[in-house]
Amino acid sequence: MRWAAILFATAVSAAAQCNYAFSPPEISVGPAAFSHTITVFASPGCGWAAQSQNPDWIQIILGGAGVGNGQFVVRLTENISPDIRVGRITMPGATLLISQTGASCNYQLSPPTMRVTKNKGVSTFFITSRCSWTAQSQTPWIKLSGLSSTGITTGTGNGAIVFEYEENTGPEPRGGSVTISNGTVFRLTQDGTNCEVTLPSPFLNIQPQGGTFSVDVSSGCIWNATPNVSWIRFTNGNSPIYFAGTGNQRITFSVTANPNASQRTGTISIGQKVFSIVQGGGVCTFAVAPAFTRLPADGGIATFRVNTPDGCNWTAIPNFSWISALPGSGAGPGTVAVSVTPNDTGGERSGVITVGGTTYGIVQTADPLPVITQVVNSGSLEPVPVSPGQIVWVRGVRLGLLQDKQGGADDGSSFYRTELDGVRVLFDGVPAPILAAGPNLIRAVAPYALAGKARTDVQVDYLGQVSNLITLPVAAVSPGILTLNETGFGPALARTPDYNFSDVNNPLVQGSEAILYITGEGQTSPEGEDGKVIASDLKKPLLPVRVLLNEQPLEVTYAGSAPGQISGLMQINVKIPFDAAIGDAVPLKVYVGETQAQSNVTVSVRRPSIN
Repeated sequence: MRWAAILFATAVSAAAQCNYAFSPPEISVGPAAFSHTITVFASPGCGWAAQSQNPDWIQIILGGAGVGNGQFVVRLTENISPDIRVGRITMPGATLLISQTGASCNYQLSPPTMRVTKNKGVSTFFITSRCSWTAQSQTPWIKLSGLSSTGITTGTGNGAIVFEYEENTGPEPRGGSVTISNGTVFRLTQDGTNCEVTLPSPFLNIQPQGGTFSVDVSSGCIWNATPNVSWIRFTNGNSPIYFAGTGNQRITFSVTANPNASQRTGTISIGQKVFSIVQGGGVCTFAVAPAFTRLPADGGIATFRVNTPDGCNWTAIPNFSWISALPGSGAGPGTVAVSVTPNDTGGERSGVITVGGTTYGIVQTADPLPVITQVVNSGSLEPVPVSPGQIVWVRGVRLGLLQDKQGGADDGSSFYRTELDGVRVLFDGVPAPILAAGPNLIRAVAPYALAGKARTDVQVDYLGQVSNLITLPVAAVSPGILTLNETGFGPALARTPDYNFSDVNNPLVQGSEAILYITGEGQTSPEGEDGKVIASDLKKPLLPVRVLLNEQPLEVTYAGSAPGQISGLMQINVKIPFDAAIGDAVPLKVYVGETQAQSNVTVSVRRPSIN
C-alpha cells in the first residue's frame, strides 16, 4: 500500500475569503483495512466539515469538522472484491480522492487430485475462495454434472463441483483435468483395464494378541489400499488408513489385540482384490463396578456394570430371594438393575449377586434415614471415579425434598448455593454446589478440593438427618459426554453453529462447526471455583482434549468453560471435515489426556447442501 505522490492541492470555496485544501488530496491503497490522519488547511476563521460520499467503506472515525486548520482520521474497510473501488471525501471547494485496489484471488481445491477405477462414476471436489470462479472440463470423458452443452459453470465464493467420468475401456490409465480461474487445475487419474493386482494368499490368520504383519502385492500399474476397520492400520503407507502403491510393493500393517472372546474379521482392499485378516478371540474375564451398594429399608433400585470382553456370556445370580437382578444374563459388557423388597426383619441385612465368579454386594438398612444408592457421572451415567468439578447424579431414597426443585445462585451472587431447602451433599464434609434436588436424585458438582486425593466419602444431609456414607475413588479426570436424552448413550448433546440442538432432523454438516458438552475434565487453569457461574473468566482443562468422529480426529477450536453455565460443565468446539463420515448415528469419542469418555455416543452428520 502507498500514498500518491501529491503533497498539497488547493481549492477555493464559494466564499472568496475562505480557502480549503486536503493534505494529501489523493489516497491510493491496497485491499487491506486502512486508517490514516488527514490534514485540513483552511483560512483563519473559516469553518469546515468533511463528509464521506461512500460511507459503506470510507468512514470518518475521529474529528471531521472544525474552524481553521485541523485534522481528522479516516478508516477504509477491507476490499474483499477483486475489483478496484474509488470514493471521495468532500467539503465545500475541496475533494479528497480515495482509490483501493481489489483483493487477489486464490482458489484452493479439496482434493486437488483424485484417482478412480476404470468404471463409470460420479464424484465431487470442493472450491474454497472468496472470489468469482469459472470451472470447465478440459477432457471429453469428464463432464460437469447439470451443465449446459458448453461444459462451463460459474460461481462466487466456496462451492462444490460434481463431475461424471466415463468408463475407461483402454488397457492403460488415463488422465484428465478441470480448470478453475487463475490457472488452478483439478487432475483426475482413471485406471485402465489391465490394472490387476496379485496377492500370495487371499487371507491371513493371526493370534488374539495382534502384532505387525505384511502382504506382498504384485502389479503392473498404480493401485491403492485401504482397511475397513479401525483395528488394522498401515505402518508404511501414506497414512495409517491409505496406501498408494505402484507395481510390486510390500504393505506392512499392525493389528491391535482382540478384546473380544469371539474371533473377528477385517479386510484390506488392494486394487480390485480383498485381503482378509481373521483374528482369534481372547479370554473371558469378569469384573463389576461398583463392588457394592447400600439400599433403604423400604426397598430400592441400584445398577452395576458388568465389564467383560464382547462375546463372553454371563449370568447374574442373587443368593437371597429378596434380591432381584435384571437382566439375569447377557453377553459382553452390560448393566444390571438390582432391586430389593422392603426390609421387615428389624435389622440390617446383606446379600450378593454373583457374575462370572465375581460378586456384587448389597446391604439393606433398617432405618428411615436418607440413603445413597449410587453416585454416577452425569454425562455417562456410569459409576466411574469422580474428578474435581465433575457434575454428578446422587441417587437414593428419602434424599430430602418431596418434589424436584432447581438450584441456583442467590440474587447478586455468581455462585450456586450449596444448600437447597435443607438438602446438602457433602464430599469429605465439604458441601457441594447443587443444581437440582428431589426425593430420589440430586444433581451436584464435586468440589475442586478433591484434586490430589485418592478417594472421597460422600453423604447427603437433610435438615440434620445424615445418610449412609459411600466411598468413591477419585481420578484426576473422568470425562463423560452429555447426551441429548440423558441416558448416557445415543445422540450427544450437541449444537449446530446457529446454537440449535442437533439430532437426526437437524444433523451436523460436513465443513461446519459443532459444540459438544462434557463433564469430568478435572482441575482447570485458572483453578476451578466451586459453583461459579462462568462469565468472561474462562477456564481451560489442564490436559489436552481430543475428539474422534468415526475414528477420524477432529480439529478442536476451543475446550474450556461453557459461558453462562456452572463451573464443571466443559464446552468443546470442533470442526466437522468435508470428508467426515455421514449417517444418523456416527460414533463419537472424546479423550481428556489419555482417558476416554463413554464410547456408545453418536452424532448425526450429513453432506452440505449444494445449491
